[in-house]
Amino acid sequence: AGRHASRMRVFGKYLLLQLPGWGAAVLVLWLLVRFLDLPVWAAGLLFALDVGKDLVLFRYLRYAYSDEPSRLTGPELLVGSRGVALERLAPTGWVRVRGERWRADARRSPPVEAGDAVVVRAVRGLTVEVEPEPALQESSDT
Repeated sequence: AGRHASRMRVFGKYLLLQLPGWGAAVLVLWLLVRFLDLPVWAAGLLFALDVGKDLVLFRYLRYAYSDEPSRLTGPELLVGSRGVALERLAPTGWVRVRGERWRADARRSPPVEAGDAVVVRAVRGLTVEVEPEPALQESSDT
């Protein structure tokens, strides 16, 4: 029930923020009907399309209006991500993680060679602390 209430609160916030735009649309459409002889049915259809567009977009924008932290952003969410060293890290250099190039620090691990897999262990500003990715154990080794 709490999650539903939170979603309704976010939807209500979104609708309140759409009201000025809808008011402006009504004013412009009224002027078009009054002075340019736009048929009332056409004005109504245009307004309905505008409102419908906003309702469809809510699905994609709801996280921007939410009070909950997004699961999709934030450098701290890189922790645990795998990447690849773009150059030798002895102890600093560049890595690619989730398709982005990051300054990396590997001071707490042995030197990492270019092309080696790494794991992000921490984020400090715009630098990720990495260590070599542990080699996967073969099932026959256990």
